[in-house]
Amino acid sequence: MKVRSIAITAAAVLLPSLRCFAIEPGGRLPATGNATQAVVPMTGSLRTDLLRSAGSSAEEFTALLPRSDTIPSLESVRRSGESYRSPWLAAGLSALLPGAGQFYSGSYLRSATFLAAEAALWTGYLIYNSKGDRQTNDFQNYADQRWSVVEYANWINTFNPDAPVIHINSNTALPPWQRVDWNELNAAERAVGQKLQIFTHWLPPHGEQQYYELIGKYAQYNPGWDDADRSHISSDNVSPHFHSYSLLRGKANDYYDAASTLMTIVFVNHVLSTIEAAWTAARQNRIHAEVGLHPERTLFGVVYNPTASVSVTF
Repeated sequence: MKVRSIAITAAAVLLPSLRCFAIEPGGRLPATGNATQAVVPMTGSLRTDLLRSAGSSAEEFTALLPRSDTIPSLESVRRSGESYRSPWLAAGLSALLPGAGQFYSGSYLRSATFLAAEAALWTGYLIYNSKGDRQTNDFQNYADQRWSVVEYANWINTFNPDAPVIHINSNTALPPWQRVDWNELNAAERAVGQKLQIFTHWLPPHGEQQYYELIGKYAQYNPGWDDADRSHISSDNVSPHFHSYSLLRGKANDYYDAASTLMTIVFVNHVLSTIEAAWTAARQNRIHAEVGLHPERTLFGVVYNPTASVSVTF
């Protein structure tokens, strides 16, 4: 609600207090002397007050004044120092584009700050996401050249004779992942896992994200690397290529983590900009300055006195 309103009338400030004239019997203004009868205040209009002091009767003066319903209201001549800003619209604009709500509210520096932050965050996200994509292509190519599901299947067939046999296509012109029956491979993995308790995962088909993750994460897939020691399986017996591949893949994940963090900050920037835009618009609406003209009826028509007002609401 509005808790304070300060109004300053320029005429009251610029003009000193004027004496009031008394109406003599018969309705005439006295030429001299002290006022002893009913008091009529001065209007503040020099021409009007001079005419009244010259002898015009109060009745004549009143009859000549315009009716109150013919005086234009202050609203028709008022000029607002600040137009109203909708907090809801400001918030909605900043939710779509950080800084837009601040621009709408006239807070240009904050608008530029939020917008610059948004541009920097999106730029960083795109850069790191692109780096992650390139790194992913690198480690996948590295794996396709150095890890073979055929070698992995041969190791299962050789060192685990009790497991179901995995049939391997003899056509070496085919890529390794097309030479193995994946259903037989997974059945053998489950059999070895149940009997020896050394297999904990079943390899997904080539090309899937889990395929590339597992072959560089668990020691059971070490036999598929072209430089592997296949004498036994343990976490401390992984090949150099296994280790290098894990580092390549980890670097890609780091890039994607950075991109994800930046995207989270983008969301936070939207939220903060939305809240700040609504607050800025509401704050500007609480402090409202106006200048205008105050209408006053006189013998010569309507006289407008300059006014200024400041309204503070909470």
